[in-house]
Amino acid sequence: MEGRASSRPFNERRIPLNEKSINISDVINLPLDTKEQKKAVDNKTPCVVDGRLKVYNPDGDNVKRLLELLKNKLSRQVVGSMVGCVHCGMCSDACHYALVRPHDPTMTPAYKADQIRRIFKRHFDWTGRILPWWVHAGTPKDDEDLNRLKNIVFGTCSCCRRCTLNCPMGVDTAILVRLTRGILTELGIVPEGV
Repeated sequence: MEGRASSRPFNERRIPLNEKSINISDVINLPLDTKEQKKAVDNKTPCVVDGRLKVYNPDGDNVKRLLELLKNKLSRQVVGSMVGCVHCGMCSDACHYALVRPHDPTMTPAYKADQIRRIFKRHFDWTGRILPWWVHAGTPKDDEDLNRLKNIVFGTCSCCRRCTLNCPMGVDTAILVRLTRGILTELGIVPEGV
């Protein structure tokens, strides 16, 4: 067997997949960690002192602030992507997260975008104000809900835009995820190290 790096067949697995599987609820339920933010405040880091880097304020009304920021960020492109999804599932065929976990509906790009879409429908769309149960409109109740939203948009999407290219309706799911990331960053609700 000269010239071969290994005598194992190519398709033989070295580590069984079930030993390395990740429970997605562990990702979605990660706690909000602000150690690095506290260090930056204590060290009087210039970007924090100047207000360029926002830090999490547990005493602030973060849900109300999220709604204000969302209202200011709405544009024709964003609103078109908010209302254009028909939940056909074509985006799942392109998403590497959904392809790795095909039986997990929370990995579909439509589900990820629906997290911000629910809030939009509840507060800015007439259907969600009149018939919220019908269009699955909702609103975050507290910072725990915002933290869960953070874990979804930062932890289960890389914003590669493959879902956008595959969407027959032209919904830009990546822009919704980026919008949500931007709003949460403005609130200081970000993963540790960002």
